[in-house]
Amino acid sequence: MIGLSACSRTSIAITVLAAGLMSGPDGALAGGFYSPFQSATAIGAAFAGATARNDDASFFYYNPSAIASFTDRQSFVDVRAFAPSVEIDPTDAVSPLGVSVIGEGSSGNIARNALALGSVTVVPIAPGLNLGIGSSAPFATDVETRAEWAGSYHLLKSYMVGMNATGAITWQAAPWIALAAGVQVEWMKNEFRNLAVIPRGLAPPAEALAHLEGESWAAGAVAGLTFTPAAGTRIGLSWRSALTHEIEGSAGAQLPGVPVEHLRYDVDLPQVASLGFEQRLGDGVRVFAEAEWVDWSRFAGFDISFESGRPNELRPIAWQDTWLVGAGLGVRLAPATEVTAGLSYDTGASPDGSGSTLSPDSDKLILGLGLLHDWEGVGRISLSYGYVYLYEGPVKAESMSSGHLDGTLGGDMHMFGLGFTQKW
Repeated sequence: MIGLSACSRTSIAITVLAAGLMSGPDGALAGGFYSPFQSATAIGAAFAGATARNDDASFFYYNPSAIASFTDRQSFVDVRAFAPSVEIDPTDAVSPLGVSVIGEGSSGNIARNALALGSVTVVPIAPGLNLGIGSSAPFATDVETRAEWAGSYHLLKSYMVGMNATGAITWQAAPWIALAAGVQVEWMKNEFRNLAVIPRGLAPPAEALAHLEGESWAAGAVAGLTFTPAAGTRIGLSWRSALTHEIEGSAGAQLPGVPVEHLRYDVDLPQVASLGFEQRLGDGVRVFAEAEWVDWSRFAGFDISFESGRPNELRPIAWQDTWLVGAGLGVRLAPATEVTAGLSYDTGASPDGSGSTLSPDSDKLILGLGLLHDWEGVGRISLSYGYVYLYEGPVKAESMSSGHLDGTLGGDMHMFGLGFTQKW
């Protein structure tokens, strides 16, 4: 029996797996795989006005200058729970061998329930100067399908999560303007799984689970400005720099004789810029507005290089920039209690909806409801509920090594947040 060499089989397995790099919806239901869901308080207004507000230190993520007016040492901690239901319903599916696999059915719920923790600490270091330090996960996708479905050759598991730490110095330059600048450091881990068909010379092709894992550190900058042109009016501008992760990892397949091969590739994450507005209307009422731009056109896919020296695998992706726009309001029910509400619209990264299979998504509608309460002698508490509706969009994936998949993506997500501020 004549078979491929171990080296050749590994190359084929990785070629198949590279298709898996482009297979997996965002577990957070956000444009591309950028997640704005970084504050329990901000969820309560669907992120409207997040770049301008300073209700608590959690808005440091959206605009580091938000904490410039704080005069006390304080810490904010929150927990956010996400319950998504997202499914790919295939309309046509053909295996790499040209056999229809549409009968294997849908993906099942690919976006898993999740909990997220966040924190921000503010320390005054001199009159008008504050130090802020916060943690977040602004880029995240964590999805997993049923063990057998029509798209198994494209996706079984997709995990791309970046854990981010941000530090910034803020300066209250004048009562009407605050500035901030700082750095962000991020650790990203990738893990992908998909079913591979591996040729074996004269023997029948073998199916095996292909896998890739890798990780990387990256660093960038953040900056923000808060402008108060009149009493009761706040305008915020914020920027987070682009990051490039130089992922180093390994790939292979669960098949005897196929060794692991070491590889590297870059993940070019976008810059994010936002503009927020808050206006107080009389006693106890305020309105919010937000516009956020995410530079996803910077992300061009993957250029995978191998330690063995064989030719690179090119996996181009053409995404467009995404926009989130929203409006909301806050109404004070009592001196220590306020309710908030908001509605936002977030666009998908793929030009035709969810045509890209790295993180298939489509346009989204976000509703938020929140409660803020100052508990005397304890601290400030925020409670929030958010709902994300994912408009139905197409899913298309095709390559010689993974076959063909057409389908539709749809779903929604419930979000719950609890935040707490303590001065110390």
